[in-house]
Amino acid sequence: MKHRIKKMGPGDILDNTFFILRDNFWHFQWVNFFAFLPALLAFLAMALITGLFIWLVHILTGLTINDSKVWEIIFNNGLLMISGIAALILVIIAGIIFVIFLIKGTIKFVYGNIKLFHWGLHNQKITTRTEILAGLKGKQLRFFLFYFVVGTILSIFPSLFNFGLVISEPAANNNLSLIMNLGFYLSSIIQMIISFLICLAPVVLTLEDFDFAKSITRAFKMLAKHRWRAFGIILLTYLLGTIFYYIAVGLIILVIVIPVSLAKLITINTIGGILLFGTIALILLVCGLILTSIVISYYFGPLTSLYYDLKVRKEGYDLKMQISENEETEEKNEAPLLNSDTNIGNDSNHSPGVEV
Repeated sequence: MKHRIKKMGPGDILDNTFFILRDNFWHFQWVNFFAFLPALLAFLAMALITGLFIWLVHILTGLTINDSKVWEIIFNNGLLMISGIAALILVIIAGIIFVIFLIKGTIKFVYGNIKLFHWGLHNQKITTRTEILAGLKGKQLRFFLFYFVVGTILSIFPSLFNFGLVISEPAANNNLSLIMNLGFYLSSIIQMIISFLICLAPVVLTLEDFDFAKSITRAFKMLAKHRWRAFGIILLTYLLGTIFYYIAVGLIILVIVIPVSLAKLITINTIGGILLFGTIALILLVCGLILTSIVISYYFGPLTSLYYDLKVRKEGYDLKMQISENEETEEKNEAPLLNSDTNIGNDSNHSPGVEV
């Protein structure tokens, strides 16, 4: 089988998603780790600077940062005052760097995962991991504008609802609780509908050469006449992914935490207990990060498969691929014939038995 591109139902989409995740497991993990590593380092820098300042305060004053008297001492101590200002400036700088890297990392994460599913559906092998993010540089601004505009639009509805509650008179409204619940559910439904109608926009941004506005328009039009089917497929695949995630988390807790708790091996008052507790926490953290990485990558599989399913149904993409493959096969078959004709022509220019 040369590729997986065809008309796909829910079963085909799930099969493709799981097989591609399995075949490219470490490529997915590399993309996810590489995308968010700079943001993680910036966050750790913020935590380190804050921790050092808190430690310095404790060493010089003998008080914790939560003590009511500690801030008065800081403002009256020149060294602590200067250290606090320097720490605040460094934390702000690290925070800005963190936000920038988080935005860039999110874009790399989305782009890389969609490209991996794209190559998997076409049954293309990855030679070097750097090629996964090739082509992203010219599209980063488009991704940023898309997520900024969409995020702003989605935040309007709950913001308007909350603003309406603030300017209203709660004391005069006996049904305030009911109104709050209805408003929350209504804004959530509106957000879900808008998100679904443009759910293919990240795939279009990744695989086609459109700006963010045209990508939204193309994603919206691709779902035309297939919206209910697409909604059912996305809902089913997302529910399965969410169920799998919570089952896996439950199994991790069942296997690691409960036996240790029942055995009463964790005693924080001893060095061994602290080491055991730290080891368990580290194992849970690593397992949780890997599991989250797998599940979040999984969510891009149905979107990419649905995108190609609609291209096949509406644009005859599979036929175009077949024609292109036939042309490539013909060219390969013609190449040996052309080479043999050239060799015959060259041999005819030489006399028999004469070496050149």
